Amino acid sequence: MRRWLGTVHPALLAAVVAVVTVLTVVVGLALTGPSGAGGDHPKPSGTPKAHGSAAPGGLPAGFEVGVSHGQHSIDPGMDEDANARAMTLLRRLGPVQNEYVMGWGPQNPEPSPGKYDWESLDGRMALIGRSGGLPVVTLAAAPDWMKGGKAGRTDWNTLAVAPTPAHYADFARLAVAVATRYPQVRYFQVWDAMLGFWSDADNRWDATAYTTFYNTVYDALKKHDPTLNVGGPGTPLDVWHHPNSDQRSAVRGGWGTADQRGLTAVEYWLAHKHGAQFLTVGVDATTKDGYHPPADQGAQRYTALGAWLKQRTDLPLWWANVDASVRKGSPAATPDSLRTTLTGMKDGGARVALFHGPQCDGGDFPCAWTATDTADGGRPTPVTPVLTDFSAR
Repeated sequence: MRRWLGTVHPALLAAVVAVVTVLTVVVGLALTGPSGAGGDHPKPSGTPKAHGSAAPGGLPAGFEVGVSHGQHSIDPGMDEDANARAMTLLRRLGPVQNEYVMGWGPQNPEPSPGKYDWESLDGRMALIGRSGGLPVVTLAAAPDWMKGGKAGRTDWNTLAVAPTPAHYADFARLAVAVATRYPQVRYFQVWDAMLGFWSDADNRWDATAYTTFYNTVYDALKKHDPTLNVGGPGTPLDVWHHPNSDQRSAVRGGWGTADQRGLTAVEYWLAHKHGAQFLTVGVDATTKDGYHPPADQGAQRYTALGAWLKQRTDLPLWWANVDASVRKGSPAATPDSLRTTLTGMKDGGARVALFHGPQCDGGDFPCAWTATDTADGGRPTPVTPVLTDFSAR
């Protein structure tokens, strides 16, 4: 869940510098609802052009393993033959495919209030469409001007900073703009891993602030289209091998002990949300203190956490960013370990699991096809058969 600040932002920053002189494209939008508390920002005019066809069907029946596109995917400018091979593999995965609104590929969609740049996000949504994917959008991250930065600039080092409360409504309007532009998207995750909502002073997740933010976005999306599926909170359910007293919970086993602070945050959200159509959570494959449980114990962790969640809600359970924290060479990085992990999620009642970063990017994380920047790229990896075995296609 915590790959956000790893190797991502330097590459993104370089991309921004390269295109800064042509970044912003003014796209008119007319959005309903009250103005944000962040000041009198220019209101877009006109109607955004929809980039997508009518809404596709819902999720396939049963447990579904999809992907979350990362910093690099089957993008323009890569080798054509490698891209074609990777596309063949992508069509065998999924069909659920998640894309972030900003970061991990897409640029800042609203660099200044009311001024939009959709080009990179358009490209990723087109990729999902060409591969026959069922699109999911994670509404994260936030433009700089919504979190104390300057309008017209993008500091990728602040990617994990949440919007300030004064700009929750502005972010909600951006969410509606995304939903308007991409009517084919029927599933929206509100934010990612509660990034920026940790309280150092209280040493816990600020579930109150996140839930206020979530409700603002949820209300705006449902007013725009009541049939949309919206979910959260994405809380990391941290696990410890040797927990401290403030981390200990009753959810424990040979795999470790769940951090009570994550469980408490989920319970608060469940009690105070305005509504939801699914529940998202995440957990790293290794414990917070570096323990690599055996594969069978790892599966038991997901089963136990899934059972705990199912006791508290009937919402469909989604696991986000599967194996995003696993380093190659670790005991948790083998195909057999991934298969056992996914089986544990399924046995725990999960509806969806999203494998993070299907394209290899030269880093230390498992991936589903080799990088497409060379003529020999776009090849399957040892992980690919595991993911296709869990595919509904």
